[in-house]
Amino acid sequence: MEQSWLQMLRDRNETSHVYDEEKARYIYENIVGYFPEMKETFKFLKEKYKEGGSESYDD
Repeated sequence: MEQSWLQMLRDRNETSHVYDEEKARYIYENIVGYFPEMKETFKFLKEKYKEGGSESYDD
């Protein structure tokens, strides 16, 4: 999981400097692959920090 997020950050950082279509397509394909990981993380965080929940934010 951590490796996926680190690669996402690398890809995001590269997008601001990419002018090569092949590299842009490579990053696009990576982003498509990241979606399930991002969706699972979103669901986890939504449950953990839902409004009015009694859980601490320090976890």
